[in-house]
Amino acid sequence: AEDNSQAALRYAQELEGLKAEKEKIESARQKEREARIALGEELESVQRRYAQATLQKDDAERKLAAAVQGAASAEKGQQWQAEIEERFSVLETQLERKVVETQQLQSEKANLEAQLAAAKQDGQSAAEQMSARYEAELAAALGNGSRS
Repeated sequence: AEDNSQAALRYAQELEGLKAEKEKIESARQKEREARIALGEELESVQRRYAQATLQKDDAERKLAAAVQGAASAEKGQQWQAEIEERFSVLETQLERKVVETQQLQSEKANLEAQLAAAKQDGQSAAEQMSARYEAELAAALGNGSRS
């Protein structure tokens, strides 16, 4: 009976350990969900800004074409062209930065997904090992208890 109570106590302690491990896994899943939401929102924001910058670039190109075709004087055309090229250069730099930011966000997302997959696998393996060990101990304890 004492062996059974010790085995039951060990089982209860190990069950608490499994519950704590389950809570860690659930916490990791929640963090992953929150990270996915944040990454998705940031990616949408970057995409909106990219689309807006593209529209501005297209507008600048149209103005450049109009300036080149319709300039009354070479000086005026050159002035417009310089302004538009300057704005185009700024937009192009902004676009390049946004592309790099998007790539970094995608890399971070991939790293988080890999970490979550590893944590899930580790938690699952540990839980399966503990469960098998407790079942064996309980079976052994119950077997010893019935013999005495």
